[in-house]
Amino acid sequence: MVFNSAADVFVENGKARLVSIEESLEIIKIANNSGLVHLSLYMPDHQIYALCNCCSCCCHDLQIVKNYNRKDLMIWSDYIAFTDNTHCVNCGECIDACIFDARFFEGSKLSFNASKCFGCGVCVMNCPVEAIYMENREYILPNNAMHETSLSLGALSPVSKKMT
Repeated sequence: MVFNSAADVFVENGKARLVSIEESLEIIKIANNSGLVHLSLYMPDHQIYALCNCCSCCCHDLQIVKNYNRKDLMIWSDYIAFTDNTHCVNCGECIDACIFDARFFEGSKLSFNASKCFGCGVCVMNCPVEAIYMENREYILPNNAMHETSLSLGALSPVSKKMT
C-alpha cells in the first residue's frame, strides 16, 4: 500500500487505485495470517510512503536491511518478541520463521538476540504452542538500542496469534 503524495502519483498514473480503510485492514489481516513481514518505508525526510507485506525470498528491501545492515531505510517496530520458556518446547519453528536471525539454538535450547529482532511478530504467528509474545521495546531496551530512529506508529498494537 502506498500513502500520501506517493499514492497520489500512482493513482494519477493509473498504477494504483484508492482503497478504503476497511479494505486496507483486510489486506493486512490476510498478509499477517500468511506470515508476511509488514514494513513501513519512508522517504529520506522520514515521511512514510508505503506499507509492504513482504516475504524474505523476494523483497529487495528486506534483503538490503538484512544483508547490508541498512536499518535506516525502514521504520522498526516498537515491539520485540519474547519467549515464555515455561511453555517453549524448543521445536525451532520460530527459528525457521525469523528472517532476521534473531532466534537460534545454543545446544538444544532456544536462544534470542534482541538486537536483531525487527519486531515483526512472524515468530509469534509460527509458534505452535503460543510461547512467544510481543512487548513494547522501549521498556525492554533502554534508549532503543535496536534503532535510534524508531518511530511510534500510534494505533498499531502487538501481534496476536491470528488477526480476526
